[in-house]
Amino acid sequence: NWLLVAGNWLLVAGNWLLAAGCCLRATCDWLLLTGNWLLVAGDSLLVSGFWLLETSNWVLEASGPGACIHHVPTAAMATDAAAA
Repeated sequence: NWLLVAGNWLLVAGNWLLAAGCCLRATCDWLLLTGNWLLVAGDSLLVSGFWLLETSNWVLEASGPGACIHHVPTAAMATDAAAA
């Protein structure tokens, strides 16, 4: 009789461990998806930043060197100036 009770306790404990494992797996899946979303969002922001930088540089170059008080030459512009 006590073996039956012990077996039932082990069965309940096993079910609790299985449920905890499922919760941990769901949490890990959620963290993985969140990490992937953040990675994609970061890549999008990085691409947007480079696009804005290149667009700003293009506008400054098209306007001429004296068009902006805060004109800061980029490395590419410095290379072009050195080659000229």
